[in-house]
Amino acid sequence: MSRRLRTVGMSQLFERLLAIVSEKFGTPLVKQIDSKPLVVGAYSKDPDARRGRLADGQFCKGYRLHAVSHGRIFKQFLIDSLNTNDAVVGPKLLPKLEGGGYVLGDNAYDTNDCHEASASAGHQLVAPPREVNKGKRDKKYNGPERLRGLDIIDSPLENCGEPSQA
Repeated sequence: MSRRLRTVGMSQLFERLLAIVSEKFGTPLVKQIDSKPLVVGAYSKDPDARRGRLADGQFCKGYRLHAVSHGRIFKQFLIDSLNTNDAVVGPKLLPKLEGGGYVLGDNAYDTNDCHEASASAGHQLVAPPREVNKGKRDKKYNGPERLRGLDIIDSPLENCGEPSQA
């Protein structure tokens, strides 16, 4: 995004700042992962900005901030071009998580790679399935971490003996 942000000094400053904030607020059981588009002007000469889709179907030029947070505090973040999908960046961010617990995400993170990356960090990713995967429990194509996440989303109380209300 900026030449200064690419320097070692700035990356160390961000790491120290995140460490101080994390120490102050602690590490909770539940974290969130999501992305936010950072749009630049249509006539920008920025060579790193790429065209990508926004949430409402429009195309713009810019970057995307991918972040893992708890509440309003960032735990990890990454800035990439706007055309990079959440499912590609998720496996890069999720293994860096500390502690254990759950990570909540939208259906863009419902991939085997994201589920495996969060499990390697001691977390369970909970993301709703995409429309094409609703109700599918194929063990050939889905890892055990993803199947557990889908079970949590579908009906968390059915495994405890409570019937589904749907």
